Amino acid sequence: MNHFDSLTKLPFADQCRRLADAPGVRHLEPLYQVAQGTWCITPRLRLSTGGGVVCPMPEFSVRGDAGGHGLLRVGIFAGFARDQFDTVEALTLLLLRLSLRPVEIDGLHLSAFPLVNRTVLHQYFVEAFGIMPDRLSDAPPSAALNYDAPAQVLITVTTTPALEDLTARVDRPQLAAEVVAPALRSAGEQLRARTSTHVTRASASLHEIAAEVGLPSSEQAAEIHLHAPGGADRPRRVEALVVALHEIFRRLAAHGAWALRTD
Repeated sequence: MNHFDSLTKLPFADQCRRLADAPGVRHLEPLYQVAQGTWCITPRLRLSTGGGVVCPMPEFSVRGDAGGHGLLRVGIFAGFARDQFDTVEALTLLLLRLSLRPVEIDGLHLSAFPLVNRTVLHQYFVEAFGIMPDRLSDAPPSAALNYDAPAQVLITVTTTPALEDLTARVDRPQLAAEVVAPALRSAGEQLRARTSTHVTRASASLHEIAAEVGLPSSEQAAEIHLHAPGGADRPRRVEALVVALHEIFRRLAAHGAWALRTD
């Protein structure tokens, strides 16, 4: 058994205990604890090899009921910067709420990566678990990890200090009009801020992020980039992100693949 296998097989109790004092990572502790008592949240460690830093990356999988139409796979990423733990907190809170009412995302399979900052994760796993970087080199490559379907929607969540509006960039008009813009309006009321939704061209960056953690994505995957204003009050900003993402997921579940049309 290699070091990565040993790490992923640690008991939940041990993982939770070691999360207590790690900045950013400690926001994930409630997800690990809830996962012990519910089938709705499945935690996993995926190996990230991007950016020249090798580290395990926590993923939390949440599924609604497939019904007769299959599941729409959504990959969502937060916690990009060391000073953006509010996005980690927001995604964690939302996953906890969805674990209580998974019916709200029937038709969706969420692959959530609440903390993708490799520097934070690398330092945490080295210091808390005693896993040195050279000992992670024998881990299985992320591309070989076993996902059951490519993601059809990719979402990033960031905080942008210079922004005054709650803003989203979306790569297709139908998705912007039917899903994202209404979701932002609901969140804007919570944040007491203006909102704006822009239709932009697709970028390669989201596919690269997904590939670095072994999450396959469709070449035609829709993109949503959600930006929260950094100057807003932190508790209201976190709650606004929760509201926006919750509404995005709810509307995606209701519209399904129809919302992803490009015509």
